Amino acid sequence: MKKIKTTYLAVVMLILLPALAQTACSDDDDTVHVNFDQSTIAGSWKVEKMDSVVLTTDKNGKMERTTIHTVNYDSLYASFNNDKSYSIYETAGGATTTILERGTYTVVTGSFRIDLSSGRKLHWLKSEGTTMTLEEYNANDGSRRARYTLSKI
Repeated sequence: MKKIKTTYLAVVMLILLPALAQTACSDDDDTVHVNFDQSTIAGSWKVEKMDSVVLTTDKNGKMERTTIHTVNYDSLYASFNNDKSYSIYETAGGATTTILERGTYTVVTGSFRIDLSSGRKLHWLKSEGTTMTLEEYNANDGSRRARYTLSKI
């Protein structure tokens, strides 16, 4: 009987040890490291498109995003300079440039946000290679957003 108990305990320990080892691991392995700072956004960007997005929650409380309208741009650009100035401009035929917005910006790394002096807040969603995605909340309706896709030029 003693031999059976010892064998049983050994089998239980073999099963539990890997699970215990997993829970004892550091959370550092699960931390997502994101490079979001001024160097992430500094430079000139072509605004490729803007998606109007509506956020809703389903009956289970899960957040859902629905794209209701997409605008593709041919000649819209944004420039974020190292001196923390920015400009959003449009070119017509490659020759004429019209400044649509100009000012200063602040990178809020803890909130993954770019605050423009115009009062607009662009929330950084991701950067992949030479593409960046920013999202702006509508001040009138927090559930409607504009999501911008930019390509580094």
